[in-house]
Amino acid sequence: MAAGLLGVAAGALALLAIAPGRSALPSLAGGFVLLGTGLGVASVASTARGTAALDGREQGLASGLLASSAQIGTVLGLAVVVPLAAARTGALGGGDPAQVAGYELGFVVAAALALSAALAVGLAARRPAQARRRERMAAVATSARDGR
Repeated sequence: MAAGLLGVAAGALALLAIAPGRSALPSLAGGFVLLGTGLGVASVASTARGTAALDGREQGLASGLLASSAQIGTVLGLAVVVPLAAARTGALGGGDPAQVAGYELGFVVAAALALSAALAVGLAARRPAQARRRERMAAVATSARDGR
């Protein structure tokens, strides 16, 4: 899941190459390919992780909750990024360069959010691994103590 979120961040940063006076198509194409691929990877991974421990009767409900959460996250992200981009554009007086500057701020904020989410996923994934390692060490110590 973290790899997908890193792809989303890379896609948002790739969109920073857009500039007034030149074709935006190469930047848009590359950025959107990275964004779409990253989102696909993150979405599949989160659904798999979020439903794996449940029995079949509960997996549909969990999948629906995950999809709803993703939609709410998208809405909240837009509610943060769009006003920031618009404020930046307005502060610079409008026009193409100001609009591009507003977009750039939005892309940087989106990338920062995706990177933060990737970091959170990475840290959360480490905890269960550390707990399993401690359990194995405790089992080995118990076995050694009991002479097994």
